[in-house]
Amino acid sequence: MMKYLALLAIAAFVSLSMLMSVQPDLFDFMYRIPGRDKSAHFVMSGVLAFLVVTGFSGMVLFSRTVGPLVWLTLTVLLVTFEEFTQLAIPARHFALLDLGFSYAGIAVFGLLGVFMLRLRARPVG
Repeated sequence: MMKYLALLAIAAFVSLSMLMSVQPDLFDFMYRIPGRDKSAHFVMSGVLAFLVVTGFSGMVLFSRTVGPLVWLTLTVLLVTFEEFTQLAIPARHFALLDLGFSYAGIAVFGLLGVFMLRLRARPVG
């Protein structure tokens, strides 16, 4: 179940990024949120990291079990790539501060996911 939520989160992240690039006016409301879009970067990237870590950790790829650190790294790379693509899209605005808030969300929520995985793996009793 978590794997499907993780796939859905990735699809939503990519879709929202693409929609923001072609219809930026739809997201004007973001600038009325305290902290502007920084809070959205923190929450969206964080939730993405949490779902990716809890959904994909332990998956076997190329005869190797892939742990949470690899999934956190891949999430960081995806979010970084998304932010840097904004340099090439006139309707978007690249900001290192946005990237910083995204990284903070990944750290907080991603580590929460790692913690939950460890709790689940603990033997009962």
